Amino acid sequence: SGGSGSGDSRGVMTQYPEDEEHAVRGKLLNDIDSVRRRAKRSTVLQTLRTGLASRRTIRPSYGELCFFEHHFKSPVSRDCVFEVRCDDTNLMLVSSTGEWRGLRSSA
Repeated sequence: SGGSGSGDSRGVMTQYPEDEEHAVRGKLLNDIDSVRRRAKRSTVLQTLRTGLASRRTIRPSYGELCFFEHHFKSPVSRDCVFEVRCDDTNLMLVSSTGEWRGLRSSA
């Protein structure tokens, strides 16, 4: 019989100290691994959140054309899709190269 202890004449199992220590170590290693995975996930998510969000404040005069550029960089080593959100209806995202060139030359 392959067990972690031996039985006495009454059929009572005796646990060896090294088996108990091995079980405790295994449990501790599993707990440490679990904590590391959660901490890693949290760290990665926080890094992505801080690296992806950007805020700009512009203060143009009334009627003034104001243009600024913001370069996007992928946080990973592959192509990504970016979402640009702007609640101000007076601001527009430049989506054509021709428009961008015109604004850049006039700025």
